[in-house]
Amino acid sequence: MYEYIISGRTYKYKEKLKKLGLTFDDKSKSWKKESEQYTPAFEKKCMRFCRLRGLKFTLKDISQRRSRTYRQDFLSADKGAFGNGKYYFCSYCGKLLKKEDMVVDHIIPVQKAVENKSTRKLLEKYGIKDVNEIKNLAASCRICNSKKSNKVGIWPVIACVGAKTPLWKYMFYALCIVTPIALLIAGIMEGGLVCAISILGVLGMIAGYVVVWMRHRYDDYE
Repeated sequence: MYEYIISGRTYKYKEKLKKLGLTFDDKSKSWKKESEQYTPAFEKKCMRFCRLRGLKFTLKDISQRRSRTYRQDFLSADKGAFGNGKYYFCSYCGKLLKKEDMVVDHIIPVQKAVENKSTRKLLEKYGIKDVNEIKNLAASCRICNSKKSNKVGIWPVIACVGAKTPLWKYMFYALCIVTPIALLIAGIMEGGLVCAISILGVLGMIAGYVVVWMRHRYDDYE
């Protein structure tokens, strides 16, 4: 279902808008027409009409609405980090969350799917007919969900990687291990005071990583 919307200073064009098949909506103060099918010719006609008169045209796919059951659908399909449905990893930052603290995020935002033509094409490209499909849903912490909001950009890529495989996390932890080992080897090769300083530095880095990792994973359980 598609909705064609024309807004702006439309008063003196109301007769012409009626001929186009649009009706005035008092709530939004705009002219609207709903159609079950997308008609490119009618879209171009509306766009030309608005361009010549300084009006605003918007096309919305109103079938792409937020489902009332999308969270329950996700929980039924995804049993979480340990397969028991009690804990989930945030697909964006990797934080371990209780089910009650986990937010189910639309990877491609609902608002973008409704209002943005290129976003709808992106959904079609990945075979997503409904914005509430499981493949467009991901577990998220509240902070990442708030930061992402209705953005697209790199967020869908991060979500897909985080939801399907923790590869990016392993790369991060590998870097955390390789760096201290490299410092330790360099210190031993130099010997003496440099070696002692390097060892202390390595121990400090390891302790720092452990503290950050523990806080990052378990701060919601305090």
